[in-house]
Amino acid sequence: MEVGLGVDSRIGLSPPQLRDLAPEASALGYQSLWTNANVDYDPIAMCVAWHERSGLATGVSVAPIARNPAPVLALAARTAHDITGGTFILGVGSGGVTERPIAAVRSYVDELRRTAKDVPIYIGALGPQMLALAGRHADGAALNWCTYGQIAWSRERVGPRASAHGATERRARLSRAFRAHGVRSPAR
Repeated sequence: MEVGLGVDSRIGLSPPQLRDLAPEASALGYQSLWTNANVDYDPIAMCVAWHERSGLATGVSVAPIARNPAPVLALAARTAHDITGGTFILGVGSGGVTERPIAAVRSYVDELRRTAKDVPIYIGALGPQMLALAGRHADGAALNWCTYGQIAWSRERVGPRASAHGATERRARLSRAFRAHGVRSPAR
């Protein structure tokens, strides 16, 4: 099992302070750093900065499809993937989509793949239909705020699937980064 750390602006740190957490996360034994797609900083730029400072794998968990045009996000993800030596993962989710969210995410992932062919794409998924979609149509499922029991339940629903290249059977990965809570920077 790999252990990742999820951080974002809600812990009270500025973007430069968040950026500078990467070497410490690596020294503490985390194998990856994750952020959500908020409006306080560019999450993909943060992932690249984290990788440059620590060498850790990084990912966005998740970018809402309603807020991010697929061609723009795909280009940014492909660039991050290239800069990080292939260690960047893009997570996308249906946040804000109320009409046919499964079909919308499926179509969005197809559009991303036209530009970001080699970028691992995870789908933000908690329910059985979105988890099944992640298992069939993506490289993994990005879980959020889950207990260990929910993780096991989710793994069963994601299940094995054929690889994106169609040749071999493999398991889609599950990601659930441990989130930092209640951290405040010292008063200066």
